[in-house]
Amino acid sequence: QRLTSAHGYDAEATISPDGKTIVFTSIRDGDLDVYTMDIDGKNLKRLTHEVGYDGGAFFSPDNKRIVYRAHHPKTDEDVKAYRDLLSQNL
Repeated sequence: QRLTSAHGYDAEATISPDGKTIVFTSIRDGDLDVYTMDIDGKNLKRLTHEVGYDGGAFFSPDNKRIVYRAHHPKTDEDVKAYRDLLSQNL
């Protein structure tokens, strides 16, 4: 069953050990951020908000934590280069 309909990138999904929640990476709000939703697609929540890549998330075995990879450009020049790359829809 399809759970998302946003344009662009919705990927890198992992299901929680208890089977109730999905964590995934999406560009739906203009940047690569980590989101969660219930297994049925309801209760979408954006977890990250800093400019840069946040993704590859997974749950701890007890469902209490989410771990993910991140790269956040720090200089104005790096932020511009990152946004230019995103605009190419690679």
